[in-house]
Amino acid sequence: MIALYHKIHHEPQQPPAIQEITNIIHENITKNETVNITIENNKAVVTSKEPIDQDTKERLVVLLTNTPGIIQVDDQIETKQEEPACQYYTIRSGDTLSSIAQQFYGDANRYNEIFKANSPPLKDPDEIQPNVTLRVPPDRKR
Repeated sequence: MIALYHKIHHEPQQPPAIQEITNIIHENITKNETVNITIENNKAVVTSKEPIDQDTKERLVVLLTNTPGIIQVDDQIETKQEEPACQYYTIRSGDTLSSIAQQFYGDANRYNEIFKANSPPLKDPDEIQPNVTLRVPPDRKR
């Protein structure tokens, strides 16, 4: 499956160096050396020589989508097995993780599931910023 993600709100910036992004990915998401990222004209293209798990794929997309200077992410990675895909949500002014959990799960107390799915880039569940794209895991409790 090929998916294309595009930032709606962005400031023109130069994308970071590939090595900088690769280091962040290897430190925070996966040590998988088969993942390849190319950046051209503020567009990141993500490929992998082998299928990877859905969680890792989604974390890569969120990290790249929230990287200054990257406006578009072209995800060309296949996953190992079909798992329920997450939904993506861009934070708006006034949102909290609790309000987002209420919207997606019908239960504000499940905010920590969204927080855990987005670490990084989130460091504190009480400190979220508008225009950051989050992954919202599927509701497995319904």
